[in-house]
Amino acid sequence: MDQAKIIANLKSENELLQLQLEDLIDTLKKREEEINLLGDATESAASLYSRIDNTLTEIDQLIYNNELAGQKTVAAEAQSEELELTLIREIRERQKAQTAGLKTDALRTELDIISGELEETLPVYQQLQTATAELSELNSRLSMLESENASLKTELEEWKALVTVMKKQKIS
Repeated sequence: MDQAKIIANLKSENELLQLQLEDLIDTLKKREEEINLLGDATESAASLYSRIDNTLTEIDQLIYNNELAGQKTVAAEAQSEELELTLIREIRERQKAQTAGLKTDALRTELDIISGELEETLPVYQQLQTATAELSELNSRLSMLESENASLKTELEEWKALVTVMKKQKIS
């Protein structure tokens, strides 16, 4: 019976081993499926890496193109600003020239008006010179007459004093 126990044990172990083998086979199948899935994932990852590399290359190209466009834009803006400054300078110069022209015209008009007024006042000025000369002459004559008047007053006072003295002598 020992052999029968051994055979029963072996059968039992064999069944156990078959169950374990079936479990291992199931596990291997699952692992194979996982490996297949990982293979698919790896292929997908490789494809994604390839797409990412292509996208990065495109991004690098876009960045380069953008930088070139930025440089062109900066150059265009600088040129535009320079043109704008040139236009502003020209406009200011034209405005100055127009202002100077207007001022010149205004000054000419004023000069014409003043010249006309001077021509109108010339006879008055000549009359004023004549009147000034006459006034100087009259002032001179007035001074002489005032001196003569003062002298005559003094003489009159002397005569009055003399008449007073003579009257007193006659009365006495």
